[in-house]
Amino acid sequence: MLTQEGISNDGQTQVDLARISRIQSKIGEYIRRAAKSNGHMAVLFVELGGMQDVARVLGRADARMLASQATRRLRSAVGEDGVVAPIAADTMVVLVPDLKHADDATLTADSIHMEMTRAHLFRGEAYFLQCSVGLAMYPEHGRTPERLLNNADAALCRTGESTGDHFKSYDAVEHANNTERLLIKTALHQAIEGGELQLRYQPRFSTQTGALLGAEVLLRWFNPVLGNVPPADFIPVAEDTGHIMEIGRWVLQQAMSQYRTWKAEGYILPALSVNISGPQLERGGLLDTLEQLEVSKLPEGMLLELELTERLLVGSTARSRDTLEALNNRGVRLAIDDFGTGYSALSYLTELPVSVVKLDHSLVRNIHRSDESATLVKSILALAHDLNMQVVAEGVEEEDQLSLLRELGCDEVQGFLVATPATAEGMEKLLPRG
Repeated sequence: MLTQEGISNDGQTQVDLARISRIQSKIGEYIRRAAKSNGHMAVLFVELGGMQDVARVLGRADARMLASQATRRLRSAVGEDGVVAPIAADTMVVLVPDLKHADDATLTADSIHMEMTRAHLFRGEAYFLQCSVGLAMYPEHGRTPERLLNNADAALCRTGESTGDHFKSYDAVEHANNTERLLIKTALHQAIEGGELQLRYQPRFSTQTGALLGAEVLLRWFNPVLGNVPPADFIPVAEDTGHIMEIGRWVLQQAMSQYRTWKAEGYILPALSVNISGPQLERGGLLDTLEQLEVSKLPEGMLLELELTERLLVGSTARSRDTLEALNNRGVRLAIDDFGTGYSALSYLTELPVSVVKLDHSLVRNIHRSDESATLVKSILALAHDLNMQVVAEGVEEEDQLSLLRELGCDEVQGFLVATPATAEGMEKLLPRG
């Protein structure tokens, strides 16, 4: 009989065929149970991201210990009826039997993701790992162990950091609209020339005074045929096709033009924040673009802030780090976006000229309901402030969240509770003049 102890990996990086055979046998048992009760069972592939970064900083031995700790947490999340089977250093198969409803499998996947992306305390420091989940269910996505394993693996392959997805079920893979992706790829050619791209502005406020301290630039695309295309759909395509470079330059140009217009008309906005993609940083040209925009000659009281994802900063090359240093020397402030969604260690990121940490909404979501979440945010705030970094909480949607963030000393907040994204005209209703 397959047991969780009997399938432990001990740091192995190659799939053990004997272990897979035992997993298939256990799936077969669960399939027979589900068929008898007219129910469901689920096979999930769970992949932990960021382990290479952890190994690079802590060493492989400690990285394996952290992975083992994460596996134990996963076993606890699945419960006694479920089975966790590591099949590689960063990948596990999870079997969940006796599901009455298909939706229960999706809830399990979400629960696993939430549990695995919480802080992992190791040797006195908090580490955050990425987690991707691929799901296949009996009988919806297969009626044999081999088919369910293959389809769960295929679903996992469709998740990824580039799309922002952390979970997919096999039906999403089967019915993925490749035609729409092709339409997006074709339509991107004329998105800029056709005036289809638009900017929105997400205000940021001081938690202590309520003053408007800045705004984050958000990119929107409305196509006459495709309608409103979410950034999660078109940004990965733009990166694949190389259009992201042209789009990135357009965003910077439009944002800086609007920023200067506000200043000329007497509106006061201390900082404007623009997201930068990996290709923009890695392929060069970012410094030239900013020099053309004369960012270093911004009027007094105006500051450009560039937001880069935590993953991009940690994995940056020497060339990219030189670019970041040059940007900092030109008076451009750098921010870590979505902090807490990947490998997070402020002690490591201090090697980079970062001034702002933006707490991801996943850290903020349960801050008022979970003592652990509140303690974690408090620790991040203390360390960031010791390093002279400002902290912005993203995704604030409830009064209790705002109240606790204020009490803990968070510097700024943004989210639907304080203000929704606005057009330039909408922002002018919020901007003070003087």
